[in-house]
Amino acid sequence: MATSNFMNVNAKQVYAIPSSYIDTDEDGNEIERYMESWEYDDLMDSIADNAGWDRIEGSDNDRYYNGSYVCENVETLNFGKSTPSFLETTLTATIIMRSGYYSGVNLDYEIKVEDCGGYDACLSEGYENMIDAMMENYRYLAERYATEDGWNMGLFNMQRKNIEKWLENAINEAVEKCEKICKENCNDQLVVAARFSNGETIYSKVG
Repeated sequence: MATSNFMNVNAKQVYAIPSSYIDTDEDGNEIERYMESWEYDDLMDSIADNAGWDRIEGSDNDRYYNGSYVCENVETLNFGKSTPSFLETTLTATIIMRSGYYSGVNLDYEIKVEDCGGYDACLSEGYENMIDAMMENYRYLAERYATEDGWNMGLFNMQRKNIEKWLENAINEAVEKCEKICKENCNDQLVVAARFSNGETIYSKVG
């Protein structure tokens, strides 16, 4: 039973990096070398430096496509000039390097938003699910704390569409940043050209 070499969770394409490269030996002959662990570490350091994001350690411990955390960017989202406390939200974007099932690695990412109560939602749960979950929780928080910021449920309901758009814009901007980082640091951009019933997958290059 075959299986796909790469797993993508959020990235729009497969941003692939091969596990080997062509080098020359002492006699000037071309030889194929396989990347060692320190070379992957250097590559992840370089990705973090180029992005200007914080280098982080850790893994998602996926059994077949282990994802090593590369770097992350954490920002506080502001709703207008004075963000009410119940809308205080932190957005974390994380670049991930996933091991290929057979060879190579690919760059992927995760985006997480977290409210002031510690509730979070992730892009890997689905874009619409992420938005719906956070909007429902904002409503829950507004019912309990809105009056502390001079809001009430009537004002919340009036602003609901604006709040949702604000959240969508922040997530979309984070997606664009992650896509840019992945594109700039991969060797090949791939898409699935064919996937067979036995799991075998054929990839083709973009462009």
